Amino acid sequence: MRRLALCLYLLAALPAQAQSPDSYNARLEVRLSQMAEEIRELRGRVEEAQYAARQNAEALERFRGDADYRLQAMEQKLAEAQAAAAAAEAALPEPTGETLVPAEQPSAPAAYQPEEASPSPTGRDFPNSNAHYSHAFKQLNDKNYAGAAASFDAFVKKYPEDPLTGNAYYWLGESYYARGDYTRAIEGFRKGFEVNPDGQKAADNLLKLAMSLSKVKRVKEACIVLKQVSSNYGENNPRTANKAAAEMSALQCK
Repeated sequence: MRRLALCLYLLAALPAQAQSPDSYNARLEVRLSQMAEEIRELRGRVEEAQYAARQNAEALERFRGDADYRLQAMEQKLAEAQAAAAAAEAALPEPTGETLVPAEQPSAPAAYQPEEASPSPTGRDFPNSNAHYSHAFKQLNDKNYAGAAASFDAFVKKYPEDPLTGNAYYWLGESYYARGDYTRAIEGFRKGFEVNPDGQKAADNLLKLAMSLSKVKRVKEACIVLKQVSSNYGENNPRTANKAAAEMSALQCK
C-alpha cells in the first residue's frame, strides 16, 4: 500500500509534459510558430532600414553632385566678374595732369560713325588668366570638349605658376576622358596632381588618373593610385576616398 501511494504521489508531481507528450508538443509548435513570426517581422524591419539607408545615400549623392555643379558655376561667375573688372580698369584713360580745354564746337553736326565691334577673345588675347580660365570652363560646360581641351591646354602653357593651373589640368584631363581619349587624359590628370599635390583637385586628379589607367588595361597601376587616394585623402576628402574604394572593389585590387 505504501508503495502504491508513493507511485501515485510521484505521478501527480510530474510536469504536465511528462504526463501528456502531445500537449507538450503542441505548445512547442505554437512557440516555434511565434518565434518564426517574430523573426519575419524583424527581418522586414531590417530590410526597411536598409532601403531607407540606400535612399538617404542616393539623396546625399545627388545633393553633393548639385553642390559641385553650383560651386563650379560660382567659380565661373567669379572669374567672369574679375575679368570684366580688369577689362574695365584697363579701358580707363591714364591721368596726364593736363587741364582739359573744351573743344571748339563745330558749325555743323558731324555725321554719325558707328564704332566697329571688337572681336571676341580667341584664346590668346584674354586680358588675364581668370578670363582665360572662365572661357575654357564655359566651353566645358557647353560640352565643347575639343574647344575646352584647346583652351585649357593653352592656359597651362601660358600660366604655369597660376593657382588655377592644377584645376586647369584636371579639367583638361576631363575634356579628354569625356571623348574616350584615355591616354591623353592620363597625362592631364598626372600633371594636375604633380603641379599641386595639396590643391583642391589633388584627390580628384588621382582618382580620375586611376580610372583612366583602368580604361587602358593598366589595372595594376590603377590599383596603386587608388590605394594612395584612400590612404592619403580618407579624412580630408572622404567622398573621393569612398569612390576610390568602390573602384578598388570593382577592379578587385589586392
